[in-house]
Amino acid sequence: MIDASALRHWSALYIDTDQLHVINDSCGMHVGDSVLGELGELIRQRLPPGAFAARISGDRFAVLLPTQLDAAEEFAESLRAGVEQLGSVHDESRLYVSISIGVALLDTAAG
Repeated sequence: MIDASALRHWSALYIDTDQLHVINDSCGMHVGDSVLGELGELIRQRLPPGAFAARISGDRFAVLLPTQLDAAEEFAESLRAGVEQLGSVHDESRLYVSISIGVALLDTAAG
């Protein structure tokens, strides 16, 4: 029998890049792709040891964190704030980038 107290706590984050289609339509898909690359790099740089991240569709990412919900929420907020700094300049106007993040605790005891 597995001791439930020995199981690690895991949280899942679902990240959606807001209004990426606006950047693609107004600046070109190469600019949108660059934004996604910068977002992916930001996520990679901030991942704690033992965490996993993946791009799961066009403008969406998933992250699994070996942590409780409150720490996952702090991680999500730090990502959200970091993404606001990603906005780059294109044709002398600043692109504003934002993300929406869902956070949930995973029930590892359920197997």
